[in-house]
Amino acid sequence: MLQNIFAKKHILWIQLMYASVMAKSGESVRMFETFEAVEFRHLKWLADIMLTKYREFDYQTNAQVFDFNRDIPPIDHDFNIFVTQIKTDLQTLSTSYTDDLSYHERFASDEIHFAHRIEKLQESKGFEAFDSFCATTEDIAKKYNIDIQEATFVQEALGDLVDKEYQSVLSFFYLITHLDNKKFAESLSDLMYESMSHMKYYAILMSSLGILRLPRCVDKKEYMISNLANFLDKNIQDEIDEVAYMEQIAHKTQLAEFKNLLEFIQRQEEHHIMILKSIRENI
Repeated sequence: MLQNIFAKKHILWIQLMYASVMAKSGESVRMFETFEAVEFRHLKWLADIMLTKYREFDYQTNAQVFDFNRDIPPIDHDFNIFVTQIKTDLQTLSTSYTDDLSYHERFASDEIHFAHRIEKLQESKGFEAFDSFCATTEDIAKKYNIDIQEATFVQEALGDLVDKEYQSVLSFFYLITHLDNKKFAESLSDLMYESMSHMKYYAILMSSLGILRLPRCVDKKEYMISNLANFLDKNIQDEIDEVAYMEQIAHKTQLAEFKNLLEFIQRQEEHHIMILKSIRENI
């Protein structure tokens, strides 16, 4: 039951993030960004509830009380259809909570309000979106005066980077939920939210290029690490590898907007490595 709700909230969080990336109107973008942030907060609260509940029965099972398996419907169709589906999912989820679930009134109230806001905006103005999925590599090459090989490279690299940042968000989320040391949890939470921002920066660029796609699902073994030392060892190396990958891409790409974004995010990733190493030295 709770895992099913967790999965639906996980999907809603991603859908709302992508809606904010695809929407043209500033009002729509801000609305979806607000809803996205709240649904992610719901996810954190629900994960804490699930962990506490399962620990009461069998502490040994606590490491796998929730996961990020998902089955998101396609998003590369008419934006208004996509938004209507989000509204329907919000309405359905708002009725699925039982009275014995902590925060059930808050969860339902938020989602009823979100669905109402979406419906009102649909009725008054409707939604406009960028052509986030329409471009071919030939279109990109022509628009940005680059060759097709470069356009293909940019498309593949951006997809890889979105996947890496999404995996980082899930990994940080999972560890923070299981971590008793609040000081370390606070530092890692900062990195989780920065990884979420990086994921969104890449998605925005993909949308502007017309090559947006959802992040790929992440295998459980990549994020189900609740031991802090093991997590840090893996993620320090993952971050080092990602910085090296970004350097290679920045050196190779001819697309100035992509190069500038990579240089900006690379500096933040280097800061992540410093923080992770500092925590590793002090555990």
